[in-house]
Amino acid sequence: MNSTVKLTLLHEDLIEKDIRKDEGKIDGFNIGWPVILSNLKSLLETGNILPAF
Repeated sequence: MNSTVKLTLLHEDLIEKDIRKDEGKIDGFNIGWPVILSNLKSLLETGNILPAF
């Protein structure tokens, strides 16, 4: 059986310094969520976490 799971993350009440226009940089809140979500995706799909960077 094929199934799909959709996870929506809503991070509210950000302060101005946390908002980055350059998504290629890992600053502010960008340092956390992309890494956490990528690791979660890898764990759920493969059973393994990503190596530390």
